[in-house]
This record gives sequence, structure tokens and C-alpha cells, in this order.
Amino acid sequence: TTISITNRGLVVSPTSLTIEEYLIDDTVGTGTFTVRLSMQPEANVTVSVSSDDTAAAFVSTDTLTFTSQTWNSGQTVTVTAVEDSDGEDEDVTISLTADGYAPASVAVTVNDPDVGTPQ
Repeated sequence: TTISITNRGLVVSPTSLTIEEYLIDDTVGTGTFTVRLSMQPEANVTVSVSSDDTAAAFVSTDTLTFTSQTWNSGQTVTVTAVEDSDGEDEDVTISLTADGYAPASVAVTVNDPDVGTPQ
């Protein structure tokens, strides 16, 4: 009897980011992470990328496609903060899923420079 164990997963780096809600020049902060597959696929793999709080931070793409040639080349996702008036830091989870692969996530902290400032 042959038992084959396959641990197909999504590999992200880094697994956490801290970005500023807005910068001195009034632009919003951004951060990046890369995604690759842990194993070579037999067919193209589409990875879904989503933010659980798009009012605090959103992603540059909602899908990534990997082929049998590009599976181990990291693809970059940019996370962009959203300026709001609440004066509070936000924690956002970026989720990555693909059929047949273990999911991954990136924890994002959005620092609000107005924390403690009366609104």
C-alpha cells in the first residue's frame, strides 16, 4: 500500500503588515506581500484575495493566477489603507484561497495617526 500525502498550500511573505492610514503628504499608506504555491500544480491555479474590511484597507487585485511554470515565483499584492475619521487603529485580515490548497492570510494593522485626537 502506498500512501501519498500532499500538503498543497499558499505561501505568503510576510504574514503580517503594518501600514499608516495616511502619511505627512496626505497620501494613504501601502504595504506589500508576496504569494506563491507550495507545490507545482498540474493545471492553472486561481487564488482569490480579499480584505475582510475594505473600509479600512483594500487589495490591489482580487485574483492571482499561477501556472506550472510560475507556481514558485512570488506575485506581489499591494494593500492600501483607507483614510477615515474614526481616530482608531484597525485590524484587517487579507484572506487567500484556492481550490485544493490550504488557505493563507495576512494580518494587517492600519495605524491611524489621529488615535487619541478628538474628532
